[in-house]
Amino acid sequence: MLDTHGDALKMGVRAKPHMVKPNLEELEGFFNEKIQGVHHIALKGKRLEDMGVDYVFISLGSDGMIAIHENDCLLCSAPSVRALDTVGSGDAVVAGLTVGHKRQFSFSEMCRMAMACGASNAMHFGPGTITRDEVWQLMEEVRIKAI
Repeated sequence: MLDTHGDALKMGVRAKPHMVKPNLEELEGFFNEKIQGVHHIALKGKRLEDMGVDYVFISLGSDGMIAIHENDCLLCSAPSVRALDTVGSGDAVVAGLTVGHKRQFSFSEMCRMAMACGASNAMHFGPGTITRDEVWQLMEEVRIKAI
């Protein structure tokens, strides 16, 4: 899983990592252009996949995530929660993706777990504070739409 920005992202993508998770700003830096709209973001994510990345996850913050793998392109909306502290939520998303992949979840269920982990983290003060029961409950609230 590659989760970085700037030159490290540019060099890392050349190594064809299994997964990459840029946010929108990092994606714009990678392609050196302004990217607007869900479909434009998805097209740029598909370009990363064409460069050899198996899974592309583009974080949109509180607006969710665009997830691309093979023929699937999903818009994943975060559950509506009362956010107390978003520090570490991106890392919690990475953890959810990694756990979901390791447990051989379907692509959409990997995304559900990731979004639930990020939301659970935001509900608590301090990074890395998530609970299993909360994640399972929040997974039911994640909305996923094919784009």
